[in-house]
Amino acid sequence: MLVLSRRVGEEILIDKGQIKIKILYMRGDSVAVGIKAPNCVDVDRKEIFFRKLNNPLGGNHAKEHNKNDVSEII
Repeated sequence: MLVLSRRVGEEILIDKGQIKIKILYMRGDSVAVGIKAPNCVDVDRKEIFFRKLNNPLGGNHAKEHNKNDVSEII
């Protein structure tokens, strides 16, 4: 596992810059991370990933506008 340290506002680029991860803010023990990736790349929290894995025909419960909101921030 590669471990990188970043400050608020800094980014990590993956796959020649196609995927961008930006540290948006820190609040207590939580860190808000913005992720911008091509539509062909699924990005899920771990619990959502396993929910989809266990219920593949259940549809996508994630709000589509969340991806767009984060893209505007980045």
